[in-house]
Amino acid sequence: MISDVISEPPAFDGVEPRMLSARELREALETLFDWLGAAEQMPEGRAPGDATVQQVRDTANAMLAERRLRQSDETARKGG
Repeated sequence: MISDVISEPPAFDGVEPRMLSARELREALETLFDWLGAAEQMPEGRAPGDATVQQVRDTANAMLAERRLRQSDETARKGG
């Protein structure tokens, strides 16, 4: 059953993804994706505003970019 109540979006504003450990980055992304999934299933009229959802997506994208950068660095060091 889909709930018609959603919590406030995760508070990662002002967090620099490059300052997070790999574990913190993974956990932050999980939190953001869980919230986005719940927000997208909310009934229209109760769902968070488009601007809020976009802000959370932008934060997730910034964290994903950092994660990809780290993974590419690891691949380069391993000679891949």
